[in-house]
Amino acid sequence: MGPLRKYLWILTKLRLHKSLTLEQIGRMWVDDQVNNGEELTNRTFHKYLRDIEDLFDINIVNTRCGDYTYSIEGLDDLKNDEFRSWLLDSYAVIDQLQVDKRLQGRVFFEDIPSGQQWLTVFLEAIRQNKTTTITYQRYVYGYENTYDIEPYALKLFNRRWYVIARNPYLSDKEKNDVIRIYGLDRMKEVVITSKCFLEPEPGVIENMFQDCYGILADENVSAERVVIKAWSPQYKYIRSLPLHKSQREIDHDDDESVTFEYYVRPTFDFLQELLAQTDSIEVLEPQSVRNQMRNFAKNMYHHYKDDNN
Repeated sequence: MGPLRKYLWILTKLRLHKSLTLEQIGRMWVDDQVNNGEELTNRTFHKYLRDIEDLFDINIVNTRCGDYTYSIEGLDDLKNDEFRSWLLDSYAVIDQLQVDKRLQGRVFFEDIPSGQQWLTVFLEAIRQNKTTTITYQRYVYGYENTYDIEPYALKLFNRRWYVIARNPYLSDKEKNDVIRIYGLDRMKEVVITSKCFLEPEPGVIENMFQDCYGILADENVSAERVVIKAWSPQYKYIRSLPLHKSQREIDHDDDESVTFEYYVRPTFDFLQELLAQTDSIEVLEPQSVRNQMRNFAKNMYHHYKDDNN
């Protein structure tokens, strides 16, 4: 087992158990046949802790509660760090799949059909703060355009990758920073140029998507309180996998229904997610969102109505 796998093994155990003594870690190490079942020495363990801090910026501390007990410093902060949590979970799953051949054909991933060929290109451009020249074709138009963008960040949503980027041409034209979102599956060509750009101020991208549901960060749509009623059993699914991070239960009717409250921008992608709940939910507030859902329902009825009636 390579060093990276050993680091991930230690992190996985401490994330799962929250705190462990060195003796407990050592027993698990042997039982799990890490390093071919050889014992984990105190010296080697502390070397691994230093390597983990350097590689993942995660500090494992000795709490000195009774026997030497170790835990991840700021574990709650790590759980709230979406990027590092995703990275560690992905590493751990891939490592397990590589180590245990019995898992092959037993774990399946969601397919992302297009756009992935540009991921490494944009990761490199973002890392170096280099402008990229893209050839882009929007689905609503039948022609391609080629222009420069300054890639700030990448975002995955609904099986599609997007790059959040500043458009220099539009920014110069409007005398203000214009940030746009581009789907990688609509790109025909991407080339990294030699021109550097200044990376955005901390929090710019996070603020851009504040109160957003998915990838649409429409400044013309303000965040507001949205209330929905969900019937059984759908409310159980919504409860276990919230539609949005602001989800809060504000009422319930025994086991029949639950009323959820959100503070979100009701953009098109959020309304589409509500529609995906089919006839198991009803939007109660605000009236504007009820009206939009009603219009969707009318259009659906028009598409599916029986021509004989």
